[in-house]
Amino acid sequence: MGVLVVHANADRVLLCAPLAPNLNHQQTFFGGSAATLATLAAWTLAHHRFLEREGLDVNLVIQRGSMEYLQPAAAEVEAECLAPAEPSWERLLRAVRQRGKGRIELMVELRAEGVVIGSFRGS
Repeated sequence: MGVLVVHANADRVLLCAPLAPNLNHQQTFFGGSAATLATLAAWTLAHHRFLEREGLDVNLVIQRGSMEYLQPAAAEVEAECLAPAEPSWERLLRAVRQRGKGRIELMVELRAEGVVIGSFRGS
């Protein structure tokens, strides 16, 4: 896929992937690659938050994810995941500390050439 990390910390993750290795039969960005890129952005944000901010090395699993494709992309695609609202994060932390597991919903925006081409919602 050729994924590159543009920015990654506990508050924001921005990944990108070039068009060439992700082409579909329509010569646009393959939907499966877009979904994978978005999933990876969400997972990376959760990983950084737990490790950097909380000092916790946890086992992360994507339980569910859904994509919305708004338009095709004929260029490099970026996936950006921003930190969730603080109350949501605190609920997750309490659950992990009390039961050893928890759930949070993260959103990822997909863009090509500055235009939003899709979104991902995962837990």
